Amino acid sequence: ALNISWCDRIDDEGMQSLTSLVNLQELNIAYCRLLTDQSMTIVGNFTNLTRLDISGITHLTDDGAKHLHLLKGLREFNIDMCHNIP
Repeated sequence: ALNISWCDRIDDEGMQSLTSLVNLQELNIAYCRLLTDQSMTIVGNFTNLTRLDISGITHLTDDGAKHLHLLKGLREFNIDMCHNIP
C-alpha cells in the first residue's frame, strides 16, 4: 500500500518514479493537486490495485480517467471532488 495523499510536491514527473511498483494493491493519491491526466496513464498500469483514491485531483478530466479501465480488480474507488469528471 502507498499513501501519498495531500502531498503537494508530487507531480506527473514524480509519478514516473512509481512505475516499478507493479504489484501495488492500494494507492491513495487524494488531493495531490499537481497531478493531471498524464499521471493516470501510470496509475492505469497498476493492474493489481484493489483500492484507489484519487479524490480532489482537480486537474483530472475524462481523458485521464479513461486510463483506469484496466483496473478490473478495484473493490474501492474514491473519486470525490474531481469536478472535471462528469
